[in-house]
Amino acid sequence: DLSKRLNCIHIVMTFIGIFIILILNEFKLKSFDLDTLSKYNFNENLEIIVYLISIIILLTQIIFPINIINGIRKRMNNNV
Repeated sequence: DLSKRLNCIHIVMTFIGIFIILILNEFKLKSFDLDTLSKYNFNENLEIIVYLISIIILLTQIIFPINIINGIRKRMNNNV
């Protein structure tokens, strides 16, 4: 039996994380002047946030196979 809590964490982190990344990409300053360092710093900081959220999403993807393995192991222990 798969853990409903782990399943919920996996689904929520996947969809909310992707949604946040899409929203943050819209905030990226498109008109970029080389003279304005503040725009460059804003875009750079925004990219760091997007990368961090992407890493969190990838790490939460590990939850799903772990959940399946635990479910199989519990089922095998119950049958023995």
